[in-house]
Amino acid sequence: MSVSSKTIAVVASDCHIRSGMRLFPNSAEPSGDILVSFRQITDVLNALSDTPLILAGDVFDTKTCTASMIDTFRRVMAELEGILSPLCPLYFIQGQHDATVPPWLELLSPDTVHMHDKRINISGVDFVGVDFCYRLSDLRGYLEKYRHDSPYVLVTHFPYSFVAEAYDMLSEYDNLLAVLSGDNHVPFYMKLKNGTPFYSVGAMCPNRISDTNKFSYLMVQLKGSNDLVIEPVSLITRPVFGEDVFSSAHVDALLEQVKVWMDVCPYDEIRRPVVVIYTNDTKLITYANYLLSEHCYLFIRTHSRKEQEVADPVVPDQGFIELKDMFKRYITEKFGEEFNEVAGNLFEACRSNRDARTGYLKKVVDILWQLFEEAKNAGDRDSHKWSDAL
Repeated sequence: MSVSSKTIAVVASDCHIRSGMRLFPNSAEPSGDILVSFRQITDVLNALSDTPLILAGDVFDTKTCTASMIDTFRRVMAELEGILSPLCPLYFIQGQHDATVPPWLELLSPDTVHMHDKRINISGVDFVGVDFCYRLSDLRGYLEKYRHDSPYVLVTHFPYSFVAEAYDMLSEYDNLLAVLSGDNHVPFYMKLKNGTPFYSVGAMCPNRISDTNKFSYLMVQLKGSNDLVIEPVSLITRPVFGEDVFSSAHVDALLEQVKVWMDVCPYDEIRRPVVVIYTNDTKLITYANYLLSEHCYLFIRTHSRKEQEVADPVVPDQGFIELKDMFKRYITEKFGEEFNEVAGNLFEACRSNRDARTGYLKKVVDILWQLFEEAKNAGDRDSHKWSDAL
């Protein structure tokens, strides 16, 4: 005899809602994708009874509550109209993008509950939420409060994959039934050292051009009386097609991809995909604009240099290595020793990544490099002027 399962919660994350429903931070179009994602979740909630929605941080992409953001929020809530109620509220925690005191999502809607540092029972299972923490030690402080409590599901927003020893720290707490985390944007599952299941919730739609096309939410189910089952569910979102273009044949192939998507897409709002091409050839740029613009949102970038980098890898000189060490030392002094590996990875990413999201960080590192060179040329290698620039 099979044991029936009951869905007790739906968990989504990283909506990054912007004014005007924009998909990307620096582009007015396309827009409205987040509404399509919420519509899919609403369809699921409609089929279930009294099942709450939990948002695991970065609901918004801004800490400022403006009139346009309030209007955007109301459009999102309209998608959930009739689903949420005082008996079945919308729970949420805050990420680094939307953390405010008091949390304005809670102020805007009486049917939302900020679950940060609260123990909430849903259908017999306890959940504890923790907002984004700037230090691993801060996250540990919250977990210590519940160390000796009965088992619970942790809902959090923390960059575990980028902070050394973060997963090991979670493994110290044997009363965690599962960890459901926002922030990473890419859905994945792993088991911690102590066997606790860890789920990266994933994002609800792209929010930068280089995002993966994998977007999802989680169904939290109770099998029998005490067997917790967590199932990732994929979301249909506007795809981002991107590649280096060397000939008109590459552009033709992209058009075929676009047409296939447009034929199978079930939502009119996201029927036109995003296409990113990398080239310096003005003729190809003209051809791509002529062939693709009518069918997609086209973004043109300069051709990547990855072939050159693979063929002729750049070996950093001693000055580069010294600057990286200084950068790491400064970060660990300011934020704690646990950020040593984070600082090193951040430095490398900023120096090599062409992602627009790291553009400003790369600019900071470039300025530091310039200040370091000036200090070295002036014979003042130990100068701390560069650190003051941060």
